[in-house]
Amino acid sequence: MVQVQLHRGPLPDPISVLESYLKEGGISLLHASFANSFFVDPDAVRARTLYYPDRARLSRQHYPDKRRGEHADWNGLRVRLGDNARAQIAWTKYTRRPIARASGYGVRHIWGNPWDPQAFTAGWNLTYMPYWAGMLTEEQHCHDLLQQAIRQASWNLYFAADPVCPPPDYVTNPGLDLKQILGDTPLLVLGPSDAGAGCGLTSEPVVSMNGNAPDLIRAKRSRRIPKGTETDLSRCILTEYELVEAPT
Repeated sequence: MVQVQLHRGPLPDPISVLESYLKEGGISLLHASFANSFFVDPDAVRARTLYYPDRARLSRQHYPDKRRGEHADWNGLRVRLGDNARAQIAWTKYTRRPIARASGYGVRHIWGNPWDPQAFTAGWNLTYMPYWAGMLTEEQHCHDLLQQAIRQASWNLYFAADPVCPPPDYVTNPGLDLKQILGDTPLLVLGPSDAGAGCGLTSEPVVSMNGNAPDLIRAKRSRRIPKGTETDLSRCILTEYELVEAPT
């Protein structure tokens, strides 16, 4: 029979515990997070900065007394409010692969501000992270260094050189040296699945625990996405309940 023990002391800090276990396994929390987090190809963002300029996420602070599906005003722009579904649809269009349902991954807003229609579905503000890492970039459970490092990655990819668009006031260079922090761990850009691979998961890490990555992963895709062809880039649409094939 398993032993039962009464605990009366303070609760252990979950983030510190996670960091310590990862460290014992030979990898830091930052390296583990970046080795399993994915960004939009900068060329895709440059081709189309955002997909739904008239959509924004619900916010009690910015849209009080509004419910999903209702319209509201944002600095003179009429927007339709909803949950995170439109950001997820934008992610499928940018990456040309469906959302992996019940996978432990989620679309996160790197710089927050999803109530701003200029940021809600913008590729420079989206990343695909495992829940255990993504929650640490949110204000409720913020790991400051990880949050700033993810934002630095966004800055480096989309604004440092040949900006995809003028950055909003809340998007500024965090001033971190990612090379010093991450070493050989690359920034991963998510592209279409290999033929027949679908959106399934694998137990194999994309990047090995020692941070070495194949040249194929390091390479930056150079192909641009033509404007006006976004409906051909993903044959999936997101409903309230699941990801389904779009009608042809």
